[in-house]
This record gives sequence, C-alpha cells and structure tokens, in this order.
Amino acid sequence: MPKRSSVSPIRKKFEWTSEYEKAFLALKQQLTKAPLLQGPREGEVLSLYLGVGAGVVSSVLIREEGKKQLPIYYVSRVLKEAELKYPILEKLAFALVISARKLRPYFQAHSIQVVTEHPHRRILEGVENSGRLAKWSIELSEFDLVFVPRVAIKAQAVADFLVDYVVEVKEAEESPVVAWEMLVDGASGRSSFGGGIILISPEGTRIKQALKIHFTLTNNQAEYEAIITGLRLARELGIQDIKVSTDSMLVAGHINGEFEVREPTLQSYLMKVKSIIRQFHGFSVQHVPREENTRADLIAKHGPRAGGTMTELLRHSIEEGELMEVDQ
Repeated sequence: MPKRSSVSPIRKKFEWTSEYEKAFLALKQQLTKAPLLQGPREGEVLSLYLGVGAGVVSSVLIREEGKKQLPIYYVSRVLKEAELKYPILEKLAFALVISARKLRPYFQAHSIQVVTEHPHRRILEGVENSGRLAKWSIELSEFDLVFVPRVAIKAQAVADFLVDYVVEVKEAEESPVVAWEMLVDGASGRSSFGGGIILISPEGTRIKQALKIHFTLTNNQAEYEAIITGLRLARELGIQDIKVSTDSMLVAGHINGEFEVREPTLQSYLMKVKSIIRQFHGFSVQHVPREENTRADLIAKHGPRAGGTMTELLRHSIEEGELMEVDQ
C-alpha cells in the first residue's frame, strides 16, 4: 500500500488587490447598464417592432416615456421545417401572429402600434378567405392594431434589435427572385368602381386591391391607373419580378412597344408606367381575353365588396399627391 506523502500543499493567501477591485467595479457598472424590462401603464399605446431572419422570427414590445423607448417584452421563435419555406412576407405576418399569441394579455389590454416598413395591413386584409394569411388575419382581428411606418430609431434597445434582426430580413430578401403575377382591370363610368388589382404570389396567395376613382376618365386611362396602382403596391410588398395580365390589348401593346401612342394623356401615362417598371428586376405584360380576367373585373365593378382593401384616387396618377388609402 503506497504511503501518503507527508508534504502538505502550499496554500497561497488570497489578497484583494486593486486590479480585482477595478474588475469588480467594471462588472458592477456593466450590470447596471443592462436593459431593464418595463411594465405598461393603463390605457397607453404600445409599439411592436418585428424582425425576421432566415430561421427565426422575433419582436420587441416597447412603451414610450417622453423621448425614451423602453422595452416591455422580447419574443423569439425558431422556425420549424415547414415554416422555413414561408416567403418573406408571410414570415413577417407570422412574426406578428406569434407576438400576439405570446403577448396576448398586452394585446387585449392595449392598442398596439405595429412599426414596420412593410404593408402588413394590406397583406392581411387583402387576402382571399383561404390559406394561412386569411386564418392569421381572422386571429388578429380581435385586437386593436394600427400599422405605422418606421421613421426613426429612438432607443438603443430598439436599435440593437433592428441591427440584429432586420438586417437579416434584407439578406433573406436577396434570395433567388421568383415572379409574382398581377391581374388588373380598369373600368370607367358611373356603374363601375374604377379599378381591380389581384397580386398572386408564387405560392398562390392572392392579395386584392380595389381602386376607387373620383374623376372622369376613359377606359384606357382607367386601365393605366389600375396598372400604376398595382405596380406601386407590388413595390411596397418588396416584389422584384412581376408579370402583368390585362384584358386591354391597346395598353399592353403600348407598354410592349407594339402600338404607337398618339394621345398626349396616354403618352404621359406610359412614361409614368415605364418609370415604375425600372424599379423592378423583372417585368412583363401580356394581353389576356376578358373571360380570363373576370376576378379583377369584379373588383373593378364592385370594389371592396368583391374582396380586398381599397385605395381612393383623387386625381390622375400622372400628377402628384393623388392617392389616399382608406380602411375598409
């Protein structure tokens, strides 16, 4: 049996040096700067910032106190296999749904201001009554939600959040471009509403938009107005490649350079359309028979009663300040 060593280990006496003191104070100072979650006050409006990454959706709920933005709650959800395949617009809507489920007590007790650079209201309210987006739209309808554009970042908590997550949205948007389809129809006359637009995603999701025109114009001008409004909506949704279908052979021929434009007003419309087309990576327009464009035609004739949200047109789109969005 081996003998135990009679030599005892040398114990060094611990000394609290100035270096330890300096490190301790630095750690203490850092902990005092950590973000502290705040409790909301009764009746105040809360703001929700959304973020989407390649495999995660996140959000931060904040309250404002003077010029400060104070975080109330953070939400993060790793996407599952099927959810990873959602297009970027559906991921953004999913982020809002997940936030509403997780923060339900806050959503029920407060008005929520959703701060976003994307047109969530149009996405959720303009879809047909089927599919994921329609189900989410119904689920969110019980809450008092207001969608506002993000103008500035006023708090470090929100800034850090957007740096970490919104940057990933831009990276996700740089994935391979897949074309959307846009069905348009413009109609003039007292019996018509004005214009009908249907955007169809590569996955088959349909977003409907009715265009109410408040001035007199010809059928060809109404067709141009519908195309311009639809292209603007597509750009708001971040669509990069789009295929337009119209039952106006003349307007399709103008845009494709097949027909000469003689009327000065239509020349101005064509210039406007081409200026918007340059903002897309891919664009094409084709003429389709009227019987293949009945869905857009119904919206042009009956407006939001045929589905979707509504935009009012106060003057020709070749002038400035012509659009006014209306909640329906």
